[in-house]
Amino acid sequence: MDAAGRLFQSGPAMNAGHVERWAAEVIDRLQRRLRVEDDRVEVKTELPADPFKAARRIAGHANQVREDRILWLIGVTDRPESEPVLGLPPDGPDMGDWWPQVEARFDEVAPSPVAAVIDAHGKSVLALGFETDRRPYVLKLTGDKASREVPWREGTRVRSANRWDLLRLLVPVSRRPILTVLGGRLAAGEVHSPSGNRNWRWYGSVSVYVETVERLVLPDHLCAASVAMGDRHLELDAHCSTDRRAVVLAHWPQVGESEPVGSLASVGDRQLLVDGPTPMAVVLSAETPFDESPVAPGARGRLEMRIGTAGMERPTVRLDAALRPAPTNSGEAAAWSLDEATPG
Repeated sequence: MDAAGRLFQSGPAMNAGHVERWAAEVIDRLQRRLRVEDDRVEVKTELPADPFKAARRIAGHANQVREDRILWLIGVTDRPESEPVLGLPPDGPDMGDWWPQVEARFDEVAPSPVAAVIDAHGKSVLALGFETDRRPYVLKLTGDKASREVPWREGTRVRSANRWDLLRLLVPVSRRPILTVLGGRLAAGEVHSPSGNRNWRWYGSVSVYVETVERLVLPDHLCAASVAMGDRHLELDAHCSTDRRAVVLAHWPQVGESEPVGSLASVGDRQLLVDGPTPMAVVLSAETPFDESPVAPGARGRLEMRIGTAGMERPTVRLDAALRPAPTNSGEAAAWSLDEATPG
């Protein structure tokens, strides 16, 4: 996950492996009919045939995104009525011929592409990762009008940048943190409410390493998580903490003593303050009505966490992780450990 996670921030240069892992995450979300909800990613059924239109769209995307990397997926669609993975059309342009024609439309500098053809559910998909750290990208025009244009993407259309857009390019971007999941556990156990009702209590924690060069404020109200497991969908209360086992200890003291996880993170008033690279935890909890079993025995699932960063232009970091069955402790009916998690 390490390399894939770094795709979303500045860092080591992209390679084909990074692009493949990013593309696989996006395709997985599309296959599950989830919104990509990310303006760093564009999906297309085929490469644009017109080199100038392609260059204008790439330039507009790279200028507007205010990140150092974007991803284009060719051979897929996000239309809800269609199968997401279509595969590359057999009569589409060849990448080796297509890119030099597109690149020639840029004035001096073009985004640096990294291409990877991946197999997705038996069909070939082209993933194009672009390094965009040399913004602004300018196009050369022909004709009697203006000779240059700075394209800007707005929603699904591309227009010429205005003065406000150009000013935004001059403002330093507050970079979202890089989050790496170090491990985690989720469990469910039976409890009784004060009124005597039986409930399932869900609890767990995820150890996360945060990489940041500036202070982060992670408010509790901007942190959330959800679990999808078979036909059960569960919303979890979540908050960031310096104690990776705070929730577990609150309900099951036999697990052990509390352990602080980082000297560069401190707990404020319903928020976590992070002043540099440090470990932290996302603690999870929920309570649901009792039934015969919290889930089918051996069930696998997925955990999605949404961690909000106050005061940043792009405030939410998402982590999507697989849950696999794990041994239970005393008092637990079911437990899961976290597989690889990737940020989005």
